[in-house]
Amino acid sequence: MDDGAIVELDGKCLYPKKGEEIWIPSGSLHRLRCNDTAGVPLRILEVSYGEFDENDIERLNDEYGRAE
Repeated sequence: MDDGAIVELDGKCLYPKKGEEIWIPSGSLHRLRCNDTAGVPLRILEVSYGEFDENDIERLNDEYGRAE
């Protein structure tokens, strides 16, 4: 993860440093965004463990029109 990431995880905002890892437990409410003052694109590496289904995502709020 690059500097400038903001991770909202179960109501708390985290500001990870470059290279820091964050564990997002299954079923937790989470959102990822880029700090507006970063000035550069943000790179994230997502690694998933076990079985999962991209179709089980429940979007509670979506600024990009993907929420149903």
